[in-house]
Amino acid sequence: MKASTKLADVGRQPSVARSALTSVTDSAGDMHVYYFGSNNHVYELAWFGGSWHPRDV
Repeated sequence: MKASTKLADVGRQPSVARSALTSVTDSAGDMHVYYFGSNNHVYELAWFGGSWHPRDV
């Protein structure tokens, strides 16, 4: 999987339409995307080790 993969395809939970979305790149160069799921939880998609890793934060 590439960093350009459609993120909606790797997330565990669909995002809420028109909800906040943010992203950061950490000091190691890994990307992290945060969004609100349709269950009102915040989810993270983190890129490290050559693939995206979703988690409920």
